[in-house]
Amino acid sequence: MKDDVALSRIFAVRALVIVIFVASLNPRAYLSSQELSHDVRVVNIAVPVRVFEGNRFVDNLTMRDFEVLEDGKPQKVEAVYVVNKTAVEPQILGTGPHPWSSRSFFLFFNLFEPDPQIQKALLYFIENVLAPADHLLVITPRAFYDWTKEAKAGRGAKELSAGLAKKIRKDILAGDAAYRAVIADLKRMAGLGGIDQQMSGVVEISDHSTLESLGTADIEQFLMKYRADVDQLTALRTIDEGKILDFARAMKKTPGQKFVFYFYQKEFIPLLDPRTLQRYSEDPFLYSLITELTEVLNQRSSLDIGRLRNTFADAFINFNFLYLTKDPAGVPSIQIAEKRDISSVFKNVAAATGGLDASSASAGYLMQQAATASEHSYLLYYSPSNTVRDGKFRKIEVRVKNGDYRVSFMAGYFAN
Repeated sequence: MKDDVALSRIFAVRALVIVIFVASLNPRAYLSSQELSHDVRVVNIAVPVRVFEGNRFVDNLTMRDFEVLEDGKPQKVEAVYVVNKTAVEPQILGTGPHPWSSRSFFLFFNLFEPDPQIQKALLYFIENVLAPADHLLVITPRAFYDWTKEAKAGRGAKELSAGLAKKIRKDILAGDAAYRAVIADLKRMAGLGGIDQQMSGVVEISDHSTLESLGTADIEQFLMKYRADVDQLTALRTIDEGKILDFARAMKKTPGQKFVFYFYQKEFIPLLDPRTLQRYSEDPFLYSLITELTEVLNQRSSLDIGRLRNTFADAFINFNFLYLTKDPAGVPSIQIAEKRDISSVFKNVAAATGGLDASSASAGYLMQQAATASEHSYLLYYSPSNTVRDGKFRKIEVRVKNGDYRVSFMAGYFAN
């Protein structure tokens, strides 16, 4: 649904903007990053790794504590460095700044309804996460904002977060008006064909007054209208997978640490009550309409999860999937089906990039979780035993020898 609406717009336009943003960065830092990338492909592989005991980052590990496997084969670990925000110690590329010390944050807000806690989340991020040298980019359903200059302009955190929250709210309201209109129509139809609020029985769809209120004359037109609305949602939520991949490939060229905080709002589609539909199952034509409708509602995304996982991992992106799970309000009499297919795609992407996958009804809580998880990491280098550039995806597995830890890491890279 709206998840694809926003994503289709976001990834269709933003990939080019990311490339322009990368080119505008410090040329020396960009060159250093490219040299490191060259070394990664030829000599060493760099793997960001996070190790947790419960929710606590384990910061006392050494090179001897790690094991690395590539395509199931043990590899030689060359070095392990601790990254604390922008500090990388010890520096390993001469006296200049380590490329990994630069950070870029991409805050995606894939919301179809404004969330009053967004400003609280932004305030926490600005006060506790954003460093003076960081780059901050904010993506909404309508626009892309390079907020780096605003963040460095000396304005207070409250003023800065309030201004940004206002822009996000405005873009959400304007960007997904068509989506919300279709959902509102489906809610009205589901309410007429569902259980009334007094639980006194099922509302008869065949009642002419209720049908006329929706501009339909009979049950056949009612079902066809409902199907048309569902088809409209399907058209709105079409994702161009190529644009998503373009976004990840463009991000690969961004130097330093790259964090995506992807706020995704839990979505629902109002359903007609199955007991109501059962009444018309003996009519061949109506039954075919109901069957087709069920198939459309259950249709899953055609996105290639494996390709997305591998491309995002190869781009050295730390992708954090932040799932806002607040239930819809004001629909006690309507059956609601949650759409899970798109969310499952991005949960897989988060896992493949060593990022966080968290769920909550509170945007502020999710921001805190993502910020905490992204503050510290290890940067592990190893020499691959297979140095052939065959373009294949090499799977990486990182283990900690002793201790019952939760380890997150980049899932692999393309040997180009």
